[in-house]
Amino acid sequence: LAGLEALDTLSVASNRLSTLTIEGVLPRISTMLASSNQLSDFPRALLPECAPVLCTLDLSNNSLTSIPPELGLGTALKRLTLIGNSLRSIRPELLRGSVEALKKFLRSRMEGLEREEASAVAQDDLAVELRSATATHELSLEGRGLKQLPCLPEGLQTLRLSTNDLTADSMLMGLGLAHGQGPSAVSADLCKLSAAQNRLGEGLNDLLPRLLDGLPELREIDLANNRITCIGASAAWDWFMGRRSAPSHLGY
Repeated sequence: LAGLEALDTLSVASNRLSTLTIEGVLPRISTMLASSNQLSDFPRALLPECAPVLCTLDLSNNSLTSIPPELGLGTALKRLTLIGNSLRSIRPELLRGSVEALKKFLRSRMEGLEREEASAVAQDDLAVELRSATATHELSLEGRGLKQLPCLPEGLQTLRLSTNDLTADSMLMGLGLAHGQGPSAVSADLCKLSAAQNRLGEGLNDLLPRLLDGLPELREIDLANNRITCIGASAAWDWFMGRRSAPSHLGY
């Protein structure tokens, strides 16, 4: 169907339609009745961006399995009937309830999809950065709210982890320095580590000696604005100092 720009009301109810393809926009349509057909796909032309003044929409008793969440943005939509479809993602009580509650549910699905898409984009970006770090030997993961580290590439020389949600245990695990882990190629060349504004003081009082011992090339470390209450028990320092000299710059 095309050329329906002036149409106010359209009823195709109680037919045998399996598709309803409408080309263009429907700027004036206020009522659309298409119940008791065999529609399996929601007509995209009935979404708010194409039908902004649509007030009544009846798609009951069709073969729809999903409804675009964008339909929930229809501010003019006051009557919406979808019962009699195979909409497993929408609870029956919502279909029988108020239009506003149903639109609110649809909007929440749209926001959820946006979060999922944003998360997927962030993961893709991180994958690119990790690959680039293999060549540059530098990686910045600052300000990402990380609770644990991704699989880090070998050969890193500079690693920036500030403004995350890392604990001492999660950072040591990511660096391959946790108890029970074998020698890690990730930590072999690391000479600059910034981990300010995390939660590194929780549950561990020998973090600094363990970092210094596990990162043999470390020359600069920043642990400022954490929750550190002890930079290492004396026994830990005695053990460490017997193994190597301290780095050139410490920040905490």
